[in-house]
Amino acid sequence: MSCRNQTEDQLFIMRLANPSLTKKMFEIQDALLAFLNNHGGCEKIDEQIYQLSHFTSQDLETLLSNFDNILSLRTQSCRRLQIGPSDFGEMYYSTGLLIHTEPSLPVIGVIDTGAIKETPCQEILTGEGVDVSNSVPADPFRSHSDHGTTVSCLAAFGINMYTNPTIYDIEADAQIYTIKILDDEEGPLNVMGIQKSIIDAYNRGIRIFNLSVTTRYQKEYNSGISQFGYILDQLAYHYDILIFISTGNMEESDIKDLLESQECAPSNRKKYFSHPFHFFYPDDDDEFYSEMSNLREPADSMNNMTVGALADNFIDDLNCDLSQNKCYPAIYTLKGTFDYNKDVNGTPLNKNQRNKNLFKPDIVMPGGDLLERTSRMQVIGTKNGALDYIWNSGTSYAAPLAANLAAKILRKYPRINMQTVKAIIINSCSMVDYHYLEGVILDQKQRYCNANHLNIDNLDSIQKRKLSSKFDIKQLNSRLTGHGKPNVDMCLCTQDDNMVSFVIEEKIRDNSYKAMNINLPGYLFADGFNTRIKIKATLCYKFNPQLDDVIGYNPLHISFNLCNSIDKDNPSSNADKYAHWHASEHNDDMRIKSKVQHWSDDFYPVSNKMFSNVQTYEMNITSDELRRIDGQICLIIRCASKKDGDEKENPFSIVISITENRPSKAETQANLYDEMIAVNTIENIAEATTDIEASIEN
Repeated sequence: MSCRNQTEDQLFIMRLANPSLTKKMFEIQDALLAFLNNHGGCEKIDEQIYQLSHFTSQDLETLLSNFDNILSLRTQSCRRLQIGPSDFGEMYYSTGLLIHTEPSLPVIGVIDTGAIKETPCQEILTGEGVDVSNSVPADPFRSHSDHGTTVSCLAAFGINMYTNPTIYDIEADAQIYTIKILDDEEGPLNVMGIQKSIIDAYNRGIRIFNLSVTTRYQKEYNSGISQFGYILDQLAYHYDILIFISTGNMEESDIKDLLESQECAPSNRKKYFSHPFHFFYPDDDDEFYSEMSNLREPADSMNNMTVGALADNFIDDLNCDLSQNKCYPAIYTLKGTFDYNKDVNGTPLNKNQRNKNLFKPDIVMPGGDLLERTSRMQVIGTKNGALDYIWNSGTSYAAPLAANLAAKILRKYPRINMQTVKAIIINSCSMVDYHYLEGVILDQKQRYCNANHLNIDNLDSIQKRKLSSKFDIKQLNSRLTGHGKPNVDMCLCTQDDNMVSFVIEEKIRDNSYKAMNINLPGYLFADGFNTRIKIKATLCYKFNPQLDDVIGYNPLHISFNLCNSIDKDNPSSNADKYAHWHASEHNDDMRIKSKVQHWSDDFYPVSNKMFSNVQTYEMNITSDELRRIDGQICLIIRCASKKDGDEKENPFSIVISITENRPSKAETQANLYDEMIAVNTIENIAEATTDIEASIEN
């Protein structure tokens, strides 16, 4: 039993009302200050704001019950060690956490430095674990680093640790299977041992893995997928698994070097050593600085999920330090290496080889900031060999938060496959606001114009359009933040009457089209009713990777589009027509909007196009447009391959969310969720009799 009232030293911020001119209010304030002065843990920040520490629950109750001039009292959201009796009656310090687990929780394989088998870790650890490091003797529960312990706790608890830090009862979303690959935070990686351990763990029923360990070298721009990334892609292709991989971090010593270089740099170059300019240091000046912020192997893996870090540390009262804002990528996080403004083997990529859907990371999660202690995240680590609360930051912490989200999803939907989990997470993402990059984009445009003897202020409309296309702020943002930050409630499909999400898990043969009809409720397009729906969809699929082939690493193309259901309630006919018709000739028949929208990904020409196995798609549809198509949308999926004569079926997952943006004065009691259920057949698509393929004509 912990004795929290005796040891709690939470930090609180107390804000007081301005004293009025009445004698009574001055008396209340004087009495409050006298009460505070009797406690050594009270510090004055300004005339109205005080920081309180070492206050017991009884003291706080006295404050709130007796002093009417307290406007607010907020916790600084940090936990402290608790003191309590051991099994032998001796007093000892512990995290004080009371962990709640269930026997049927999903298990996450944490590939890291092992985990210390002490409370609270021992409650979340399952199985005997495995040690493939060079430790002697081998022991997955002993380590010279607390990195794996921290990552394991974040994977098990996720954001539950930060929802209410004054409460020590925490629910675990997952149990942890320990795969120890390092005894310290540096050393050789036994890649074969890692591969075998993942397969063995999968055979135990484990499908989620976290890898917050990367190699020490940054990838070059537009380089091929690493051998380590290839091995992980092979594993995800052959087994129903998903590995969450951190991008890796800029070393803290390198960031300190940046700050020192900034002090010595000429005034017109100082900006290149600060956030976010440091991510895109001009490589014609220094190739080292330019690539220092590139992600590390194996974060280039395409069948798995790569996770970058935001500067957020879950503590509202504590600001970030070196990063511009908590909602922006942290100064240490690393960026993707696809950059079409740079050559590949000395040759620029032509337009047909480029793909706007190819970028890393996939998503971002909070990871804390640098360098101030309280800008970092508070996590469970060790001090002097014992578990303790520590402050640290890194993409190593962002990745297990994403793995925990996958566990939450599997807790609710245990039968879905892992590419579906990936699609659910990405489909829930909100793009990170890209305005923090406006200065970077302007600088890149200016440098380009200077190099090409152009005056940026005197460009014509065509030149401006080309320049904006070449230096696209959204694409630049994607290389740092991917698809954005996931929304937990959307991932778990928390019911909203005006939103519905559904999943399609299917297979498609090479060189074929597939069609599926989606019915919209009649009230959305009834005469006189005006509303707008937003459709967001995400496609994910896995592929058999081709090593040492930059263009053909992913030989499989699957993409989709949302169009008019040309022949109502006849998906077979629709599949055949979309396989043979062209939008240039049949736009009026095929369109929902004024013209047929672009496909989620382009496959032409198949021979030298790079394919993306993650695609998102958004469309806004009005009531008038729904009336024109009589409320039925056709989802079209197509498949092509670089390999001739390959007739096998390829699995894919699509997650579709439909949201109604109803005017506040709309006269209807209908809700989208119930009505969508009523007008669509809810069944596994793979078993639906209306699921027909039509071959593409060569």
